[in-house]
This record gives sequence, C-alpha cells and structure tokens, in this order.
Amino acid sequence: MVNVTGEISTREFLKKAIFSLTIGSNDVLNYVQPSIPFFAQDKVSPNMYQDFMVSNLTLQLKRLHELGARKFIVVGVGPLGCIPFIRAINLFPSGHCFGEVNDMIQGYNKKLNGVLDQLNQELGPEAIFVYANSYDIFMKIIVNYHQYGFKDADAPCCGGYLPPFVCFMSRNSSSSLCGDRSK
Repeated sequence: MVNVTGEISTREFLKKAIFSLTIGSNDVLNYVQPSIPFFAQDKVSPNMYQDFMVSNLTLQLKRLHELGARKFIVVGVGPLGCIPFIRAINLFPSGHCFGEVNDMIQGYNKKLNGVLDQLNQELGPEAIFVYANSYDIFMKIIVNYHQYGFKDADAPCCGGYLPPFVCFMSRNSSSSLCGDRSK
C-alpha cells in the first residue's frame, strides 16, 4: 500500500480504518485438547497461558498502532466449553458445558478487557480499543436458542459425538450432515 499511495496517504488511511481482531479460540483449543502420548509436554498453568496469550496480543496491537492503526475492535473468546468437540473429548453429556474450559476463557477475556482499557489510557485519545464480549452473546444464544430460531443447541451438526468428527458429504463417508444446518 505504501508503494502505491505513499507513506503519508497510507497512514491517513489506516487512521480511519477499523481493525477487527477475532483471535484466541485456536490457542485455547490447542491448550485444552489432550496431549499425544510420548509427545506430551507439561502444560503451563491456565493462568500463565492466559497471560501469555494477552501479552502476545498486546504486542501485536501496539505494533499495529505503530504502523498507523487507531481504531480497534477486539473480540473475546466465546464459550468453547460448550462446543461439541470439547464436550466429546471430555465425555460431557449433551446439554452440559465443560466449565473448566469456560472458566479459563472468562479469565482470559477479563484480562484482555483490562489490557484494552490500559491501551486506551496509554495510547489515547486518538486511539480507541473496544472489547466485544462474544462469550456472553453466545451463551445467551445457547441458553435461549429457541428465541433465536434454533431447534437444538447441543448436538453437533455433523461428525457425531465421537472422534474423528469428520464433517463432509460424500457417498462413501460415514459422516452425516444435518439436513438444515441453520436450525
């Protein structure tokens, strides 16, 4: 972009742009899934892992700010303890979320929100960091799914409850897709 419009025009453009970052879900999923035997490494505590995630994201947000970005929407991690994959690998029955995973996520989201408040103080007033609370939004949908037009909030739409959770349609596949994945 700098090569096409020049550095000054690029910085002005970036100042007006809104940067939306939805990040962290894969990090949490990789942390909570079982380790492969013989390749297992000791995991750091959930608290330390949260700090690691927030620290890395903070560095990247500051880097984007240095490059000229000024308006940020940072989306927190949703309730992954409620997704079929996490419930299945932890043998949780339908209708129950894995609280340990959701507790970890809520701790991360709280720390993230706090860091965004700090960045608003540190880099403001020309920069703004907004936290989007996807956790509460999705929990509201999961708990009140009928109000949002869904017929089921528990069952996976494809792949079943047991590994390998394959989700594709073919004549030779044992995978089954829901007839209407919008419900």
